[in-house]
Amino acid sequence: MAASLQSHLSGIARSGTANLLGAAIAAVLNFGFIIVVTQLFPQQTAGSLFSLTSVFVIALAVCSLGTDVGLSRFLLRYRSLGRQQDMSAVVSAARTPVLLCAVLVALVGVACSGQIAGMLGFGGRDAALAVAVLMLLLPFAALGDFSLAAARGLGTFRSTVLSEKLLRPVLQPLGALVVSLAGGGLVWLTASWAVPYVIAAVLALVLMEKAFAAYRTPRSTYAPRLDQVRREFWSFTWPRALARISQAVIQRADIVIVAALLGPSPAAVYTAATRFVALGQFGVNAIVQVLQPRFSQLLAEGERKTLETVFKTTTSWNMAVAWPLYVIAFAGADFYLTVFGEGYATQPARLVVWVMALAMMLATAAGPLDTMLLMSGYSATSLVISLTGLALNIGLCFALVPVLQLPGAALAWAVAIVVRNLLTFLAVRSKLGLVPWGRSAALVGCAAVACFGLPLLPVVLAGSGSFLVFSAAIGVGLVVYVLVLLALRRPLQLQAFAKLLPSARAREA
Repeated sequence: MAASLQSHLSGIARSGTANLLGAAIAAVLNFGFIIVVTQLFPQQTAGSLFSLTSVFVIALAVCSLGTDVGLSRFLLRYRSLGRQQDMSAVVSAARTPVLLCAVLVALVGVACSGQIAGMLGFGGRDAALAVAVLMLLLPFAALGDFSLAAARGLGTFRSTVLSEKLLRPVLQPLGALVVSLAGGGLVWLTASWAVPYVIAAVLALVLMEKAFAAYRTPRSTYAPRLDQVRREFWSFTWPRALARISQAVIQRADIVIVAALLGPSPAAVYTAATRFVALGQFGVNAIVQVLQPRFSQLLAEGERKTLETVFKTTTSWNMAVAWPLYVIAFAGADFYLTVFGEGYATQPARLVVWVMALAMMLATAAGPLDTMLLMSGYSATSLVISLTGLALNIGLCFALVPVLQLPGAALAWAVAIVVRNLLTFLAVRSKLGLVPWGRSAALVGCAAVACFGLPLLPVVLAGSGSFLVFSAAIGVGLVVYVLVLLALRRPLQLQAFAKLLPSARAREA
């Protein structure tokens, strides 16, 4: 078991580190995009863009049909079971419905662009044109997302790093800057955000074809088995399609609802106030993408003890990456909000930051529960839980936003996050007998709070408005935090990263 555990943890560390570095760059660049937009464009334009792009992200989730998780479950599973001839079949069975759905949604979106803009509370020709631009480019984005998911399903993350985490995040803020310098408005700003999806999709498709070169089989070989593979794949995946949509809605619907109920300017403030959530999740998502095929492989091979240890270890890794940022955001909400410019550091925005920081700390500590549930084959259970969270989020948003304004939207999101993680925990515990945390998670949590909370507490209580003092406190906390993690490297299984060092690779060679 020890050799198998170290092999899997090293594999996760190897793939996860590359994905993590790419995700870190993408998170910083995406955060930079928000800063560029809020600093260079009026709140009205910024809020309109954030609402429209939220609709696009939700539409993209609809078009993916849950195939990202389905491919992660089946590709390496087929390889482990000696069914390599079915790997091409499952890609074919998944890709056609995705493209058909994307084209259909795009056609409806273009035809109803004026009505969609009106539902979001935006009037005028520019808003309708911006919706049409997004819908026209949706099929390209769907093909790019599918190509990345197929490559990840093989345990290959190069395409995701290059396309999704480097190329597109670099092009989007540059495009917004060019539009600002040229004096462009909402339509051109929206196009500058969407066109990089097309460019990234081309790269993703090329890299996917290269990754599949060793597994490609003639259609005549897998055609007789296509119906069987299609049944296996979609019986698992269709609940995930609805679950993926509900997740995207939970993550983005609050921005749309705020824009519709309160207007584009409050939506801009709310988007800025919650942007740190995505920044903190960059590491979690990178590790989860690596875990999906690994969990599926371990379950197929029946390595229960290894699976349990990997589950707990990666939970502590998630916390080690995300908790410091959430502690910093909670303690330094005023410093964080002023980054976006005048009119963003308001008391409602501050409350949003506090609520979401606490909610995301709890969510990260819950570990990759949904990934475990899905890779175990319980996609229907995951769907029920996702829909429950969605109903809570939407219902509470409409109930609380008119009364509490922006903090109401944050509270609705936080309740949905906590309830969903609690229900998923109970499902994993009852069906699989696994829990995501152990001693290592407790150690990481205490280290993050102590190393960053304690240095920042006197700065905040003193009322210092100096970014230099605030940054110095973070720097001290970071140095201590790294030293603490090094001291805890054995319980945290950080030796799995040792093979990434040049000397270790040289010894292996």
